[in-house]
Amino acid sequence: MLLRRILLSVLFLLVLALAVRLPPLWRWMYPLDYPDAIRRAAREAAVDPALIAAVIRAESGFVHGAASEKGARGLMQLLDDTRRYILGRTGYDRRLSPEELGTPEADILLGSLYLRYLLDRYGGNTLAALAAYNAGEGRVDRWLEAGVWDGTARRLGDIPFGETRHYLLRVLYLETRYRQVHGARLGAGS
Repeated sequence: MLLRRILLSVLFLLVLALAVRLPPLWRWMYPLDYPDAIRRAAREAAVDPALIAAVIRAESGFVHGAASEKGARGLMQLLDDTRRYILGRTGYDRRLSPEELGTPEADILLGSLYLRYLLDRYGGNTLAALAAYNAGEGRVDRWLEAGVWDGTARRLGDIPFGETRHYLLRVLYLETRYRQVHGARLGAGS
């Protein structure tokens, strides 16, 4: 009886170890919708497509009609003020029709352009840009200026908002996974 349990346990662990290495399992665990729109937005905004996919997954789980209690909406969960700012700043307010603005492609493009804006604003610091995407630019500016957080991964624990710390860790993890699982589809390398 004990030998049978041990053999079944070993067999189960072996099957589990093999399953973890199977690409279909990884693709199921890390779905990718709108890969063409992500690639186009990545080119337009000069943002890593795996990072865009990770932000979409963290923000909306690839649910196009997602909306938060705070009023953020769409795949990349932009607030209306942020959406209007990016539209005006980039000239897309004149290039996208009202019908186009409600599409997944426009959501991805505007969110990616906002990521590019934040990356530029924070000197290419992905962590600071993602923190601002989640907590707001004003808060991140205050943290950095007051020395509460220095913008590094080493001091993520110094970020005063647990939600933002968790968000950064989640997006960075998802970025790695999307690059590993869907790098070729995204044009993100591996």
